[in-house]
Amino acid sequence: AVAKTGSGKTCGFLLPALARIAERGPAQAPKKISYYVSEPAQPSVLVLAPTRELAQQIAGEAVKFAPTVRAKVVSIYGGVPKGDQVRELKKGCDVLIATPGRLLDLAGGDPSKNIKPSVQLVAVTYLVLDEADRMLDMGFEPDIRKIVNQCPSTGLPEEGGGATGLLAGSMRQTLFFTATWPKAVQETASAFTSKEAVQTVLSGNDSPTVADMKKILDSVEADFDETIAQKLVSELEGKTVHELIAAGKEKLTGFGGGGGGAVAAVAGGGGGGAVAAKEEKKVVVEEEEEEDVDFDLFG
Repeated sequence: AVAKTGSGKTCGFLLPALARIAERGPAQAPKKISYYVSEPAQPSVLVLAPTRELAQQIAGEAVKFAPTVRAKVVSIYGGVPKGDQVRELKKGCDVLIATPGRLLDLAGGDPSKNIKPSVQLVAVTYLVLDEADRMLDMGFEPDIRKIVNQCPSTGLPEEGGGATGLLAGSMRQTLFFTATWPKAVQETASAFTSKEAVQTVLSGNDSPTVADMKKILDSVEADFDETIAQKLVSELEGKTVHELIAAGKEKLTGFGGGGGGAVAAVAGGGGGGAVAAKEEKKVVVEEEEEEDVDFDLFG
């Protein structure tokens, strides 16, 4: 997909990933080989990002939703000691968010020092390359190729549990996100994804970003219209998150954790309801005040 930075695509790839985890269940912590050594973590979801800052940003969004499916999110990146990241991997990992260099370091270990790999990519069935054009500009293509080669490729038939439809025969779904679409990026995308399944979603310069949407919300807050708010609430009354984002059954009030409206959360924003303008005029959608909502996002 071709989309501007800040267009809210992070939730676009995180929510389907978590839906997969909800179907198969979260990963178990790696078995201990000895007191100090554990088997490598085997995440099923891998998100590659070009920089530490972006990896941290994606992880920050992922941890908002992961608890609802009991998924473990780990982020690894350079510029900091490896010890804490290795310890987190030993606890188990469903969603791994990584920069290419640090991932290769921890996936390779150090045989000369008898340091075993902390992570293996043999279980990855959902691979995301976010801001791929930046990774290529930064010279990460050789590292990306090494990483992709460590992930499951093709060959598993449908009757053996493999993908169906356009992805039939593939053990891995690959999502490729970029803000630009020059020839070099197109060639790399073709190399890493299924030719039949590639779909390019163009995002023009006038397409709204999360920042643009926040400006709209600020405008609504400055000039609150009770009638508009009530109309929106009536439209959303009784809707489930499944109907809104095609994943799960959560009521709008429960989705995304405390403080944040579901619409704002899906758009990539945190805290603050999308409709609420003033404290005394906040509106929430509930079936019954006394009803306890059972929190199960994808159940």
